[in-house]
Amino acid sequence: MYYDCTYNELRNLSLPDPLVLCDRDDNMCGNNHSHCAIIDTYYNDIVAALQRASYYAVCRIPIHPLQPYWNEHLDKLKSDSIFGITYGTVQQLRLSCKARYKLAIENAYNMFEDKVNDELCRHFMNKKMP
Repeated sequence: MYYDCTYNELRNLSLPDPLVLCDRDDNMCGNNHSHCAIIDTYYNDIVAALQRASYYAVCRIPIHPLQPYWNEHLDKLKSDSIFGITYGTVQQLRLSCKARYKLAIENAYNMFEDKVNDELCRHFMNKKMP
């Protein structure tokens, strides 16, 4: 699907006429600032087309599903630790929430690692290695 999307996006671009008509033997062609600007613009158009193609073809997922230990409790702690005000009592509350959030992440990660390690140990002891 990505190849189809890139094909569709890139076929809408056309090579700028000054570059098509540029004579390779002409020494001034490579040094011409207007040609450099045209090449830069063409390059940016290609990059934009590829980014549009990736937007349509590549699945975007939030980062949390990539962390198997993540849960709703961590989401709540994260949202509690983000404040717009950074002074006074609110700052102290924010720092307290942030510390609890970081500690909760560390604990969740350690519990997940312990669970995985215990499972591996059980497989080795039973000699049932997948």
